[in-house]
Amino acid sequence: MIKNIDDAYDYIYSFINLENKIEKKYLNKEYSLDNIKNIIRYFNIDTESFKIYHIAGTKGKGSVAYFISQFLYYSGQDCASFLSPHLIKPNERILFNLKAIGDEELIDLCSEVKDKLLRSNFMPTTFELFFLIFLLYSKKKGAKRLVVETGLGGRLDATNVLKSKVSVITPIGYDHTNILGDTIAEIAEEKAEIIKNDSITVVSNQYYRCKEVFRRKAKEKCAKVYFLDDYFDLINATPTNFGLNCDFKFNRNRYNGINFNFFGEHQIYNFFTAFLSVFLYETKVINLLNDDMISKFNLFRGRIEVISRHPLIVVDVSHNKESARSLVDALKLHFRDIKWVVISGIATDKDYKRYYKTLSEIADKFIITSLSEYKKSDPKIIFNYAKKINKNSLFIEDQESAFEYALKNADIILATGSFYLVGPFIEYYEKRIL
Repeated sequence: MIKNIDDAYDYIYSFINLENKIEKKYLNKEYSLDNIKNIIRYFNIDTESFKIYHIAGTKGKGSVAYFISQFLYYSGQDCASFLSPHLIKPNERILFNLKAIGDEELIDLCSEVKDKLLRSNFMPTTFELFFLIFLLYSKKKGAKRLVVETGLGGRLDATNVLKSKVSVITPIGYDHTNILGDTIAEIAEEKAEIIKNDSITVVSNQYYRCKEVFRRKAKEKCAKVYFLDDYFDLINATPTNFGLNCDFKFNRNRYNGINFNFFGEHQIYNFFTAFLSVFLYETKVINLLNDDMISKFNLFRGRIEVISRHPLIVVDVSHNKESARSLVDALKLHFRDIKWVVISGIATDKDYKRYYKTLSEIADKFIITSLSEYKKSDPKIIFNYAKKINKNSLFIEDQESAFEYALKNADIILATGSFYLVGPFIEYYEKRIL
């Protein structure tokens, strides 16, 4: 019996959790979308009753999904959003009109799901279970529009059972190469599989040459494809205390002095991607493209977030070399000539050498620690490399001990490397200052 929220979490995480330990066999012959399709059918959910925005990519997909959700909400549409992974509470994965599902609502839905699954032979993974609960919650709340972020890849992601009206591809980079492929073309092919027949496809600006992959897939699916750089041009971005003041062009119309309340030029492009994705399907959103409305938009937590000014503490969930580059560039722009004590940990499947080599441009020292229990890491290996590129680096394996050391001994701190480090760090810091 599920009596409280901890029981609900325990139930969800009692299933196979591919976010914790993903193996290639689950994404090849031994894994398909049949399981989640059958479960959705068993729960009598008509997914075609929703108008769906589906987002895949290596970098920025969570930010784009949250921006799309805000565009829909501020234009008067009821929307439910599915994001992953969460930063602090699992509830953050499931939103309705920008608010996370409440504990009691999650408890009730877990109870309903548990009871019905016990009368079947179905066995979802943890991610599939989150997705099922999201769909049931969306149906219960009467959401007309869904904003859905893929978990990993696209082709065999559980969310790919949906028939989206708009498919969105954010920048592609080298991540999960052991699963998705060793080349950009292979990774892009996996992501491109979210493109549906007769849909709208929006492709963000890309770091690597892979546009042709999306152009070809869109043609196969009779989908219309739109590339961001054909519509938006960022002319100028000036840092302010709380974000960026920008001049840009959209469809040849110039917008001057627009204030964005978040850091990093890459997030401006995420905002543009989200806007174009909604505009092409629901043109009235053009009414939101003004300074008063844009000032209401914000990022989900953990994206170059300043959690303290004195001492200066920034957290960011970057975890691959491309996102490290964006983070470093943003910090150089907004916090010039500052060297950071970087408290960090990273998953074992990441290209940690290039990640930390990029961060070393702004690091006074690294404090390397472990990730939470939900993500596999080998901090000793990471530390051995960090020590080579920064002789001041420290190794403190216990996560909370590392947090406490940094907070006691530094007044300029950057916490980054993983959701599974940034989330616990925010929790620890906020409890500490109560």
